[in-house]
Amino acid sequence: MPSFTGVLSANQRWDVINFIRARAAGLLARKIGPEVTTTAAPQVPDFAFEAGGLQQTLGQTLETGPVLLVLFAPPAPLARLRQLATELSQPGAAGLQVIAVGLDPAAEEPPNGAQAPPFVGGVSSDVIDALALFRTPDDGGETELLLDRVGNVRARWTANLPGGLARPTTLLADGERVARIIAAAPSHAGHAH
Repeated sequence: MPSFTGVLSANQRWDVINFIRARAAGLLARKIGPEVTTTAAPQVPDFAFEAGGLQQTLGQTLETGPVLLVLFAPPAPLARLRQLATELSQPGAAGLQVIAVGLDPAAEEPPNGAQAPPFVGGVSSDVIDALALFRTPDDGGETELLLDRVGNVRARWTANLPGGLARPTTLLADGERVARIIAAAPSHAGHAH
């Protein structure tokens, strides 16, 4: 294989490597179903987002426990997002955090001045491209990924599954189960910037 030293910068070469890894993880994640898996699982790459006026990363959010990552195509599924906000904020929610990301950089604001919950995050177009790898065109407009503390996909639901999206009580129970999984620390062989 020819050298790309003169063609791509070091950062661009790492971007290619990270894209290949994210694409592979996205394809593997599509095979995960609604049952929590404890076997080796694909990892969602860390990303920065802004939600509720604060800038955060997925990694920072995972430090507190499992995360439900909601990936949706516009328009925002406001009824589902409100359901998650209400049900998962109850006492005993076991620290399951929610991050919701719309995967269209030109997504419109919610209709009629409706407010989206504070966990709906804004991300860069590069992050949208990477996260879109974890959805399928026939997901019914929404994919939800339950991530362990290092970002491994442990369960996956889509709006078009026969059972649809998980009920909040199921999410809470699965979140508690995922919190008990001892996940290997992420490999630091890669590079991110």
